[in-house]
Formats: sequence, C-alpha cells, structure tokens
Amino acid sequence: MKREIENLRTCVTEQAELSTQEAAQEKQDFNLVWKISNVDLRAAEARYHESCRRAYVRDSNRQHHGPVSRERVKLDN
Repeated sequence: MKREIENLRTCVTEQAELSTQEAAQEKQDFNLVWKISNVDLRAAEARYHESCRRAYVRDSNRQHHGPVSRERVKLDN
C-alpha cells in the first residue's frame, strides 16, 4: 500500500489554534501543553498535517491520560 505525502499547513485561524490548545488540555497531553502554552501559534506560524490535527482534536479521541471534564478545563484557564 502506497502512502500519499501530505504537505504541512501553517496555523492561520484562531479556531485551529484554540481547538488544538483545548484538546491538549483535555487530554492532559502535558508535553504538547508545555510546548504551546503562552505561544501564539498563528504568529509562530506553527505547522502541522491537517489530517493529524483533525484527528487530534476530534472529541472521540480526547482521552489521552484519563478523563477530564470540560468544566475542569475551563476552570484551569
């Protein structure tokens, strides 16, 4: 099976930035939270594969290290 090469995209929308940050917090993905906290992903021209970002932020995949309620994430901000 041959894989198709996917080009990297630059983070240009506020929605892409916020959904990535929210997903990292909800998943308790501390490595990514540490890397992107206090970083304006759009200004930094963060790059990613769009299919990877979509898979990462999908609600069904939000269980990274254990359950976290949306209320707790909002309180942490």
